[in-house]
Amino acid sequence: MLTRGDEGIDVSRHNWPIDWPAVAAAGKRFAYVRASLGTTGRDDRFESHWSGARAAGLLVGAYHYHIWNVDGLAQAGNVVGL
Repeated sequence: MLTRGDEGIDVSRHNWPIDWPAVAAAGKRFAYVRASLGTTGRDDRFESHWSGARAAGLLVGAYHYHIWNVDGLAQAGNVVGL
């Protein structure tokens, strides 16, 4: 369970490599991991980030990077297709 003041990180394919045990040792409690972007993009490091964070004991959530000027329903279809 998270409480107010807990700290976490937001990661995507641009954050590599990540020493997940060091992240946990630094007091981070959770990680948000980018899963997708736009209408067809998939983050190619999603699975490794997800499993690494979980193995280090962090709570993990996924997110979609929304591109503001691209059709929102088409982007939703990309998220649902994961």
